[in-house]
Amino acid sequence: MQTQFAAVLSGTDDTLIIADRAITADQLEQLVQLDGPLEQLLIDAGGVDDDSLPSILAVKSLVHLRLRECPLGDRGFELLGTNGLDGLRILNVPQCAVTSLGIASLASLPNLVQLRLGGSQIDDAAVAEIARLPKLRSLHLIGPSLTDAALQE
Repeated sequence: MQTQFAAVLSGTDDTLIIADRAITADQLEQLVQLDGPLEQLLIDAGGVDDDSLPSILAVKSLVHLRLRECPLGDRGFELLGTNGLDGLRILNVPQCAVTSLGIASLASLPNLVQLRLGGSQIDDAAVAEIARLPKLRSLHLIGPSLTDAALQE
């Protein structure tokens, strides 16, 4: 992973993939140094929660954020929506704990076009909030608890 960090810092790469193990607190702190060219941050083995998310949000250049095995809840989503990630286009949090309250915060992400969320707590009220996302073009819900009423949204 140090090689990937070095490549991003030098401007030769805009993607950081952490796939084989959970990201550590020290590695999350290093993200603050990557304020420039990092556009894609793909964390596949966990290590991020509502409390550690601010380290990621310091990277204002993010376009694609994938956080697998990271149980972000409403507070984490509120942080996502209020920290100036204006360029974020793709958000992928397939194992989250967010409800309609947290999803409502995503409306302040002006360029979000693709959203992937998972969890049985995603219900009709959550879908109503998703429907309010102004530029959303692609939606993938994993294991939601929906009724036919959600299809109206």
